[in-house]
Amino acid sequence: MIVGVLATRATLAPKLVQDLIIFVARAAQHDALESVDLPWLRVTVMAIISLVQSQSVQEFRKKPLMILKDIRDFSGVLSVLSSEFNIENFVRLYVESLVDCSTSDESCHVHLIETMETLPIKNFVERIVRKVLGNCIKASRVTDNPDINRTGIWAKKIFAAIEKKYSCELRDAIRKFLEESEINSVKGDSTSKLLSLVFDESKSMPSEISDANIWFSLDHPKAVVRQSALSKIAKSDILKKNTANPQKFINMQDAIIRSLYDDDLSVVQAALSIEGLAAISSPRGLLKAYDDLLVKCTDIIHKGGQ
Repeated sequence: MIVGVLATRATLAPKLVQDLIIFVARAAQHDALESVDLPWLRVTVMAIISLVQSQSVQEFRKKPLMILKDIRDFSGVLSVLSSEFNIENFVRLYVESLVDCSTSDESCHVHLIETMETLPIKNFVERIVRKVLGNCIKASRVTDNPDINRTGIWAKKIFAAIEKKYSCELRDAIRKFLEESEINSVKGDSTSKLLSLVFDESKSMPSEISDANIWFSLDHPKAVVRQSALSKIAKSDILKKNTANPQKFINMQDAIIRSLYDDDLSVVQAALSIEGLAAISSPRGLLKAYDDLLVKCTDIIHKGGQ
């Protein structure tokens, strides 16, 4: 299309770029509703992508974002195009804009979840996590915030969608956010505590191991927090009950096994105090962890450590 060619050959004014995005997006929306000519729809969407990526657009304004969101099977079209072309910058910008919009628009939230489950987002999970947790921190600092519970539910659904395909990236992104936040936090303003206010909506069930405990405590940069989380699991008998959400249960099992390799022996000791370890890992896996621990302790003894 002419718009795509123009975008690659000239630097356009920001307002003109946004107007062109709206114009072409409406054309794509019309094509999706009135035509079964998918190749033509893909050409139209590709023109938008070319415009956005060549003009270094920093954000989608709400109006064009809502038009794009309402294009029939837009995520599916992007999925096909992503397998043929490099549209990563467009996808990143689109997903990040949906995150911002979804804080106040439920339809954007639903579409965001669908988009993250459909498109490859591995390379910018960290950016998404930063946006989500940044919003959670803001919500936790508002006195008597009536929306704090809704914010927690909003964030949980986003993380749950990411976790299905990118659990390692999610864990690493949260850990990095916590590390940087703890370094920069003001006195007495613990980031993990603020996030727990947002995520732990079931305070009436203190024995329950929440998603927040798994995401923000078991992999927390501070050893004392990791140790405390493991001690809570040991006291809860949750491994014996096996009543947790299946995915959450798997995530917790993985976190406990990782704790057996922790550099801080107090964390390892807390993990070893949990009953039922044999039920969450294969004998070979446990033997490997025990062997690693034995080597570590032997090395400490040889160096004269306590």
